[in-house]
Amino acid sequence: MRLLVALAIATAWVVCSAQTARSNPSPDDFYVRDDRGGYVALYAIKVKQLIRSDRQVRFVGRCDSACTLYLAIPETRACVVENAVFGFHLPHGGNPKANEAVAQMMLSSYPNWVRDWISDHGGLTQHLKSMGYDYARQFLPDCRTL
Repeated sequence: MRLLVALAIATAWVVCSAQTARSNPSPDDFYVRDDRGGYVALYAIKVKQLIRSDRQVRFVGRCDSACTLYLAIPETRACVVENAVFGFHLPHGGNPKANEAVAQMMLSSYPNWVRDWISDHGGLTQHLKSMGYDYARQFLPDCRTL
């Protein structure tokens, strides 16, 4: 009987510890917050590095423009919080052909659910279009549940 009680207590402790560990962020997690974007090539490199690193990506604030390339991280390694917002627009700064090529590269990097949202909202334009937590949460877990 004591052995069964000890085993039950040990099992409960292991389960509780595992749940606590999942809900607490790791110091190795990569946080995306209040990022206005920048050079697409630099973000593409960061995304490749993150994919190789196996780090968890936590979207905890605004992520605009080239920053949205972080959505290419496998969904099993990304999560969102309630104030996460993703802003999409056509790339600019280069010549029209280069901008179109960059736009196509970005679109091909996104998962289907992101491409579908962009398409459903009129495609990429010069104007920033914001995808909120409610939509993203249908495809990415809430960070508090990990």
